[in-house]
Amino acid sequence: RALLFFNRRRKECANLKRSRFAPVSSVIGDSRPLSAVASLLFEPDEGSVNGLMLASSIKNENDAVEEDFHTESLGVVLSGSWTGAVKVWNVRNSVNKENEDKEEQKEETMKSSDVNISCSSAYTIRASEERITGLAFSPLIGATIDNEDLPAFASASMDGTCALFNFSGKKLASLVGHVGRLAKVKYHPSGTSIATAGYDKTIRLWDANTSQEIFCQEAHSRPSYDCAFNGDGSLLFSTGLDSYARMWDLRSGRCLWTMKGHSKGVTSVSVDVTNSLCVTGGEDNLVKVWDLRKQENAYTIPAHSRLVSSVSFEPKRGCWFSSSSFDGTIKLWSAIDFSLLACLEGHEGKVMDCSLGRAGERRDFPGLIASAGYDRTLKIWK
Repeated sequence: RALLFFNRRRKECANLKRSRFAPVSSVIGDSRPLSAVASLLFEPDEGSVNGLMLASSIKNENDAVEEDFHTESLGVVLSGSWTGAVKVWNVRNSVNKENEDKEEQKEETMKSSDVNISCSSAYTIRASEERITGLAFSPLIGATIDNEDLPAFASASMDGTCALFNFSGKKLASLVGHVGRLAKVKYHPSGTSIATAGYDKTIRLWDANTSQEIFCQEAHSRPSYDCAFNGDGSLLFSTGLDSYARMWDLRSGRCLWTMKGHSKGVTSVSVDVTNSLCVTGGEDNLVKVWDLRKQENAYTIPAHSRLVSSVSFEPKRGCWFSSSSFDGTIKLWSAIDFSLLACLEGHEGKVMDCSLGRAGERRDFPGLIASAGYDRTLKIWK
């Protein structure tokens, strides 16, 4: 099974390298720059249930149900901006009804040019009076669609608070405790707790149901900027503008490893599903790959010409990861040999954030890459 898993990873990297990526949807997300994005791709078994439930409840900007297109929801994207607004977007396959009628007897052979990926606004939340700095979906998203008392996603903002919302956009709670600006927010894999990183140099863990703080650690000598859990949720990783990343044991609260190597602030961190690799991105334009078993820097990639704004592992098998940058590009890298697989260009200016929606086993839509730009656009890449 290990060999099969490894071969699948190699094959996926090879397929990705042969692919030509382009933005299949680009929309103006707000009147001011976008600062954060989070994406969720429905699994095939969810697509026929949760996806259609979402599509049937979404209306267009004139509050009227779309009638010109037959839609199947592929997933959901959140975008946050400098205005403090969080927008929820429906990502879907849109098949023009005229084409659909012509091909009614030949659905299996319908040309791909008749199918477009669209990204339509479902609703907008006034999440904060200050800019949004981070967004995260709950791993329990399937359950939250049917239970409005469960938080579906979280937003972090410069006012120092983290807000929790249900799937309908109703605010359920605020996590208050950080002093000053809040940076990023991440959900624990179990969905029962939430981690936040703040400019007060701390990382904090919160109970997602009671909103109570359950862990607080002064993690860095300068502002803490990002955080991430490993696959089983036993470890929490933090990054700081002091140029370090750290690995924490949540059971004891001890720092197990300080990752030294960046020459400037570390802005992003992500851990692969095998719990063997961790990647960080920094203000020094570098992406560093860390071996978690040997606790050493495995590889350094001179990835960009400007600050790296985000890094993220592909969440299914972890065979590749992305990096986005203020140089206007998003790059995809092999997690096997750390070679460049693709370079995505399309934003005019800084790419503020990038999110990889879990691909599952969909063949009609193998992955969801969503990016937020300083140019105010939200782009979906395929």
